[in-house]
Amino acid sequence: MLNRLTVTQKGVLLVLLPVIFELFFVFLLSTELNRAQTGLQTILKERSMIVQLNQINVSLMRTMIRIFTPGPKDDPRTLQMIDMETGRAKDMQERIAHLTSVSPEVSDVCNQFDKILTVLTEGFKLAKEVILDPTIPSGRRNQHLNPFLMVNAFSENRRFMHKIDRVEKQFETRIPAELSAIQTRMLSILTIGTAVGCLLSFLLMKAFSRDITSRLKTISNEAQNVFQGKDLGAVQTGNDEIAQLDKTLHKAAEQHRQARLREQAILHNAADVICSLDAKYKFVGVSAVAEKRWHKSERDLIGAPLATILKEDSIEPTIEALKKIAKEGSGEFETRIELSDDSVADFQWSVRWSREEKRYFCTVHDVTELRAVERLKEKFLSIVSHDLRAPITSIGISFNLLSQGKRGEMPEKASAVLERAEGSLSTLTVLVNELLDLNKLEAGKMSLNSSIVSARDIFTRVRDVLVGLADSAGISLVVADTDCSLWADELRLTQALTNLVSNAIKFSPRGSTVRLEVKLSDDMAELQVIDQGPGVPEKDKPHVFDKFKQTAVKSNIKGKSSGIGLAIVKAVAEAHNGSAGVVDSPPGGSIFFLRIPRLSSSPESEA
Repeated sequence: MLNRLTVTQKGVLLVLLPVIFELFFVFLLSTELNRAQTGLQTILKERSMIVQLNQINVSLMRTMIRIFTPGPKDDPRTLQMIDMETGRAKDMQERIAHLTSVSPEVSDVCNQFDKILTVLTEGFKLAKEVILDPTIPSGRRNQHLNPFLMVNAFSENRRFMHKIDRVEKQFETRIPAELSAIQTRMLSILTIGTAVGCLLSFLLMKAFSRDITSRLKTISNEAQNVFQGKDLGAVQTGNDEIAQLDKTLHKAAEQHRQARLREQAILHNAADVICSLDAKYKFVGVSAVAEKRWHKSERDLIGAPLATILKEDSIEPTIEALKKIAKEGSGEFETRIELSDDSVADFQWSVRWSREEKRYFCTVHDVTELRAVERLKEKFLSIVSHDLRAPITSIGISFNLLSQGKRGEMPEKASAVLERAEGSLSTLTVLVNELLDLNKLEAGKMSLNSSIVSARDIFTRVRDVLVGLADSAGISLVVADTDCSLWADELRLTQALTNLVSNAIKFSPRGSTVRLEVKLSDDMAELQVIDQGPGVPEKDKPHVFDKFKQTAVKSNIKGKSSGIGLAIVKAVAEAHNGSAGVVDSPPGGSIFFLRIPRLSSSPESEA
């Protein structure tokens, strides 16, 4: 029944029932006070009546004594006194006849007083007849009065006074007893009312709290079951807020179950391994595809350290990468994993660190074939570039001898063909040299010959080398006045900036300007090449520094690019512990930059 009431209704009921009881309790208390007041008023009224009876009795007895005492009775005042006392006696008899709700003792006193009144009334009547009888002489009137009436009146008066004394004594004890009884009843009512009120409030509070807490505990347990993936019990009946909460929880649990089923279906059918690690780099969860990729079942991996599946040379770099991700929030790295058949596979990890759950959530992609292709391509380029250098050099020497006429005079048409051949050979030589340089830089086999160099001097040298190409394209090269000292390989830095500036010249419109300037930060120097060309499309920016990648933007200079120049820029920057990038220039065009540490932050300078 309680679950049919809302929490608000329960609260109102919890307040209203004790209030209703308290009102009933106040009503009882008021009734008892009225009854006590009526009792006390009755006692006081009875006492007042006894006093009046006594006073009237005294007055009547005095009048009776005066009438029956020898002496003249012709005084008109005596008749008036007899009439007055007779009237008072009749009034008192009528009042006594109409008395209700008096105590037996007071009723006995009234009955006794009524007897006295009867005797006195008879005596007053006789006295009045004697006084008014003209046949009776004044001196002999006492002889005609009945003395027995006087004796009887005194006898009744004695009994009356005795009863009054007894009633007075009862009054002395009755009033305190009545007050004590009233006090006892009031205390009893107060005690019982307070106890019942407290008990009622306690029972209501206990009933409501037990109902609410037990149902909330059930919901709490069901919430834990939802978290653990267990089935829930039946939906709670009722219309209150807790029942609505339970219904919402069951609805959310069903949606969560459906989402988990979809998630499991995705995880089990995904090509990539999806897993999670705790803060100690142990597996907490892993998808079923791990058995296919890593040759280890989910049971083998849960609770196992990540290092158990890694190649020994990958353990330390992987731990360092995870520590870095824990600080930054997310990141990527590659590892080599040793499989059960003693083969080694390459995997790329995309990792997100959750500070709330203290876990790494990882998506692991197999890049073994990709890396194998890249290694094969690098090997091929290396072989081709080495194998091409010797014949190119030989061909260049032969062309030089022919152009100098040391093998005889050449016809004019043959000289023109030879000149074109020398140009193509020069382009091929640059391409082979760039391939060799790029392979060495990427493999880390090229040692840098670092020294203290001036950024502005390198810019000036690059401008001097490319001023001819810029003039032919109608481009102005401007070197800014800003400068800084760098700890760098002057030759490689010049090579990288030459590639950036020549690239800017190719894509800048005639009549525009290419600026070379340095932007300084606390510990880095950014060497910028700013052009006024069409810019790099957003979709091409992430890959513009990749090997053999070219944008769809048309060059203003004839000739085909090798697609290696910007890759060399990136390799040179990374060899200097820096980076390369491109952003849009606010007025229009692009800003290609090469960011490397300044001299003050270079480790060599500190040494």
